[in-house]
Amino acid sequence: MRLSVKVLLDSAVDAFHVGLAQRPNRRKDMAEAAKGLRMPSLSASERASLTRIAEHRERALSLARRGDLDEAVMAMNAARILMSLTRFSATVEPAVQSAHYAAVSYLSYRQGDYARARAEMVNALGETNRMSGDNTTLSARRVHLVHNIMKVDAASGSPTDTLKMGFRILRYLAMGPTEWPSDFGPGPQTKPNPLIAEYQSDKIVETMAGAVESLPEGEYAPYCVETKRLSSWKQPPSPRAWSWLSLKRWQFEGQAQRFLSAAASFLSAGPGATPKLWYAVALDIVVSYREYEPERAGRATETMVSAIVNSPTAPSEVRTRLATCYGAPDSLDR
Repeated sequence: MRLSVKVLLDSAVDAFHVGLAQRPNRRKDMAEAAKGLRMPSLSASERASLTRIAEHRERALSLARRGDLDEAVMAMNAARILMSLTRFSATVEPAVQSAHYAAVSYLSYRQGDYARARAEMVNALGETNRMSGDNTTLSARRVHLVHNIMKVDAASGSPTDTLKMGFRILRYLAMGPTEWPSDFGPGPQTKPNPLIAEYQSDKIVETMAGAVESLPEGEYAPYCVETKRLSSWKQPPSPRAWSWLSLKRWQFEGQAQRFLSAAASFLSAGPGATPKLWYAVALDIVVSYREYEPERAGRATETMVSAIVNSPTAPSEVRTRLATCYGAPDSLDR
């Protein structure tokens, strides 16, 4: 016997509170590993030069993160000048250039110059493709850079392009080199190792989640088609990310009971390594209450909304969406 929407909604709220008590798993160690750039063997002079260049570049990135963009530009220019004065070997030079292009891309991204940010990240990927060898480390590096291109597209207001790219790289992570997007070069001959593939799948789907929220209502069909295609893969790199993709599809298709039943299971597991996805589902439950049980919505979700507002693990975009759409209290500004 199928459970009523009312019962399923109440179960999802209970599951949210169970999941909220779970310890988060940020997996910060995976973030660096996923970048996957390892320098080839360096001579003593190359090592000394690279150290000086990296000092200026890392200072530029640190300044950019703090919003000191003018100082960041000067530090990046210093790194660029040092690079122009240094002769690296043919095996080392692509790795050095890849790191530099990626850093310049990030600085352009922080400046709001998304066209340049995208072009420089594509250059970084091109230099990675020039690096010798083909292994799981370089595969992870390529995925990392394509994901950065996705984030630039998302910031520039291209949700459809962001989702298309996301699905393409997820197919590669699930099915292997034959699915690599051909417009990004010949591509790798292998996949990242399973732990990195799971981490990268999680991060890619978190980026896709923001794009999904920006989709015009009439453009859901391509998302549903691509999600169905991915769901045929029996061993996805990240079962959690795949679950979120399906949850959103069931919403778009109006399968309320299927969505709510699966949402309860998803929420009870806690935020884990994908807090953006977890809190997005929690917010979808709030929306569902207002749609299916408007008379009970306030009472049923009051503690849930308060928990999201006051949770230190709630991503800023979720808290902003909550405040914008549902008039959350002033504690959002804390």
